[in-house]
Amino acid sequence: MKETPIVGVLRPLARSQRSLVGALLGLGVVASLCEGIGISLFLPLLHSMNPAGFDEDTGGALGRALHRTFRGVSDEARMQVVLGSMFALLAIKAGLNAVNGLLFARLDARLVDALRQRVIHQALRVRLGFIERTRTGDLIALVQNQTWETSGALATLIGIVIRLATITVFGIALLMISWPMTLTVAGALLSISWIVRHIGRRVDRLSEQGLREWNGLSQRSIELLRGQRTTRAFGREDHEQATFAASSTETSQAFWRVERLRALVNPMSELMVAMLLAGVLLLSLSEPGRLPAVLTFMFILFRLQPQVQRLDADRVNLAASAPAVRAVTGFLEDGDKPYLTRGHRPFPGLKEGIRFQRVSYRYDEQGGDDAALRAVTADIPAHRTTAVVGPSGSGKSTLTYLLMRFADPSEGKILIDGVQLTELELAAWRAGIALVSQDAHVFHATVADNIRYGRPDAPDSAVREAAQRAHASEFIEALPDGYDTVLGEDGVRLSGGQRQRIALARALIRDAQILVLDEATNALDAITENVIQDALAELAGRYTMVVIAHRLATIEQADHVLVLDHGVLVQQGERDRLLSEGGLFSQLHELQLGRTS
Repeated sequence: MKETPIVGVLRPLARSQRSLVGALLGLGVVASLCEGIGISLFLPLLHSMNPAGFDEDTGGALGRALHRTFRGVSDEARMQVVLGSMFALLAIKAGLNAVNGLLFARLDARLVDALRQRVIHQALRVRLGFIERTRTGDLIALVQNQTWETSGALATLIGIVIRLATITVFGIALLMISWPMTLTVAGALLSISWIVRHIGRRVDRLSEQGLREWNGLSQRSIELLRGQRTTRAFGREDHEQATFAASSTETSQAFWRVERLRALVNPMSELMVAMLLAGVLLLSLSEPGRLPAVLTFMFILFRLQPQVQRLDADRVNLAASAPAVRAVTGFLEDGDKPYLTRGHRPFPGLKEGIRFQRVSYRYDEQGGDDAALRAVTADIPAHRTTAVVGPSGSGKSTLTYLLMRFADPSEGKILIDGVQLTELELAAWRAGIALVSQDAHVFHATVADNIRYGRPDAPDSAVREAAQRAHASEFIEALPDGYDTVLGEDGVRLSGGQRQRIALARALIRDAQILVLDEATNALDAITENVIQDALAELAGRYTMVVIAHRLATIEQADHVLVLDHGVLVQQGERDRLLSEGGLFSQLHELQLGRTS
């Protein structure tokens, strides 16, 4: 598929900020006109200095037009009038450029902010599986670096348009002075531009490679910092240092290759343009009578040269930012990404129960033999405790994944009181369900804020009550600042069991009708687990509880048990009946009983 040119990729972003972009372009064009006309006034200025050496044809069409403009001014006052006009035009141009500088800064701030927010909005809206397949380092680079580069690319594009307007104004002035000389110069400048464009294509390719290296380095940094305990425990510090050093060096070299080419553009352009100016000057010396017009021509050309040079540099910079721009805009596109249907029916609360009707689910479009769940038909009765058990990899957590609507079944359907889950409003459904997962996440915030995350408007009394129900209040009050203690990233100040009790309190404060515990007691010691099991038993009847358990001692209070094996539901029913049947549930029970005896 043919890649969209970078200008086409940036066009929607320009439309999103059309008022600022329009003001920048308008002011830039007016500033270009002021500068072009102001510089052209050198012709009547030279005329006023030596009226005898000029006639109306000096400077070609431009000279004639300006001569007519100042025809009514006396010879004595002409120099002052021309100088005043030049100063006024150049002062207006300087003022407009200052305003443009402020508008560019405003555009950059607004666009970066909008892009960051859109990237996070997209990350929260797209299906969870898509985000889980994307490397964290890539997402961080997208938010922190590539949004800035994208905003800078749009500013560069606007600058290119303004510079083209300036070049056009100067080009018209040069044509009016001498069109043969202008066409000769234009041919030379186009040759220079072709060389720079060739460099730009090379920069584009190298920048894409550099972006990949940068994303890889970001990912390596995250893994290194998060996995320090494992690294130190296995004595792999030297290995990780060497791996990081290699990645860092390759990233630096990739960007060095880009900057090396960028650095060639300005000196090369300056050298070639200097040769061009020297050629024009040598040509003018052969015709002394044309010297005033040639001097004006050269002065305009001298002012034009930095614009052409910056134009070439901007084109190289735009090429260098193209991979980042495509990464940001590609992530924001909706057409190639999976989304959950939002649903339209309200969720009034669970009355009868949840039914999985021939539900299958495949991660990443797996084949049928590798499906995480296969044709599962199971019931979760309302206001009762249902346990889901089975060996590792049997599909227990996948059932939770679907129940929380992190994804929808590949086949079959989930019915809530007879209504298909996908028809319920997504926000309303999730408001009625609370999850405590095995990897209990704790935010870098206070204990109270972590618990209140389940219900942001909860008063302090509700926070303390939820902590007591989760049997977390004792260790919380022993922390340095109690409920105001900041827990650090990933709750580094807490043990695994303490993190899970914080997560349980967060779920309880939500006061949802459905409580899902996905291996929620796996990090607790036996005494604490028994205390929490007693607490959960007290909640029986208030909640519809779904308990994903590896240790069968956890589910002694369960009313209903689902047994999964390799994604297939092999048993379901009351705990005591399943024990008497002699199937997989009984085997698991005997195995665990043997380990603890």
